[in-house]
Amino acid sequence: MFKIQKIDLQPYFDIVKRRRWWIIIPFIMSIICGGIYILVTPKTYKSTTLILVESQRIPSSYVKSTITESLQNRLNTISQQVYSRTNIERIIKEFQLNSPREKGRFEKIKDNILEKLGLGSTGNKKVPGDDMQLVNFVRKKIQVSLKGGKRAFEISFEWYDPKIAADVANALASQFIDENLKIREEMAMGTTKFLESEVARLKDEMERKGRELEGFKKEHMGALPDELQSNITILNQLKDEYNNLANLLTIAKQQEAILREQLKSQNPMTSNISQKENNFESIDQLEMRLRELRSIYTPRHPDVVALEKKIERLKKQLKKHKGRVFKEETPLYYQLQTIRNQITNYQNRIKQVEAQIAVYKKRIEITPKIALQLEKMQKEYNVLSKRYQALLAKKLNAEMAEELEKRQKGEQFRVIDPAVPSLVPSSPDVKKVGFISIILGLGLGLGLAFLKESLDPAFYTPEEIESYLNAKVIVCLPFETEEK
Repeated sequence: MFKIQKIDLQPYFDIVKRRRWWIIIPFIMSIICGGIYILVTPKTYKSTTLILVESQRIPSSYVKSTITESLQNRLNTISQQVYSRTNIERIIKEFQLNSPREKGRFEKIKDNILEKLGLGSTGNKKVPGDDMQLVNFVRKKIQVSLKGGKRAFEISFEWYDPKIAADVANALASQFIDENLKIREEMAMGTTKFLESEVARLKDEMERKGRELEGFKKEHMGALPDELQSNITILNQLKDEYNNLANLLTIAKQQEAILREQLKSQNPMTSNISQKENNFESIDQLEMRLRELRSIYTPRHPDVVALEKKIERLKKQLKKHKGRVFKEETPLYYQLQTIRNQITNYQNRIKQVEAQIAVYKKRIEITPKIALQLEKMQKEYNVLSKRYQALLAKKLNAEMAEELEKRQKGEQFRVIDPAVPSLVPSSPDVKKVGFISIILGLGLGLGLAFLKESLDPAFYTPEEIESYLNAKVIVCLPFETEEK
């Protein structure tokens, strides 16, 4: 059966009893040192302001904020401004944090000792580096920390005067609120200005592309892709017209040949008539040649003058023979002249149709190439247009967001717990110092008692003698002292 061994604490109690002064004296000294530390250490008071981060009052579905920076980043930005040397010096001057009355009791005692020793005091003197040291000292007394799931944060300030600590904490809270509004407004305005410049740039670029597109369409008017079908239809119509004109021309030439044969076989004056017809035919040909020469040369050119004289001479000959033609032959002659005029008209019209057919063929041939260029330019214009519309919508939203910030309807900082003067100093912490003094005193006393007991050569129990002599103690008599 398992036997539980009992722990004998009596030897330890005996050691404590024998070495009680080794424990009590360090314990009391530790308590006294802790008390002295509490008395001489300057008492500082900590005041804290709790600030709530309120969401924007207008639903984000109506007006989307252009400020996407996290609260932590904004607090870091504001903190850098608050922690700046210029701002700290302003706070020091405003609240007189460099006043001698703010010195702790320990520094006052140190100044008194230095004065008694004849070493002087730095109480009201300015030494090199004091300003910067004071700025760094005050900067360390400011603390900013997030609270409540990052929807609130605390600003605390610790100083020797509880009222000054509360005033500075509240002043810092106001500065944080003002700086937040300023930063948000500047960010909103910066976003709006950037979008305005981008919108203007895209608008100019889009208008330039639009002008290029319109100029390209005007330059290739008639060969555009949406005109392809109409061009094909017109080309087919022109081909049909060309075929009809060719048929009419063939028929007219056949009629001309028949009339000429009839004129030759009608009367004895056939030879004269034939000569007349030949002359008439020559005049028509010469007049066509004259028009060609006039389009090339000036009216005084020798070829032009010679041809004009030749035509005039032939016309006189026709006029001379006109009276010798029988009356019954005159209608047939004029019918031939009419047919020849029709032939000339058909030939001229055929040339015009051929020129138009060439134009429309060229249009149809270059349409695919123009379509590719036009499609590329249209895509570029459409991309710019979409970007412009999207950026314009963002600009309008940014303007509304800027107005939201100016009217302070966006996300704001609101003080829910202002700082008040603290009645209990935050430093030194009496409870903490007292607890440390007790633990340190007990530890030091017990350690000294254990050390003294270990170094003491005397025996206080039979077990110690048996262990040392390796012999069993038979009788143990109590120690008694005589009373006097």
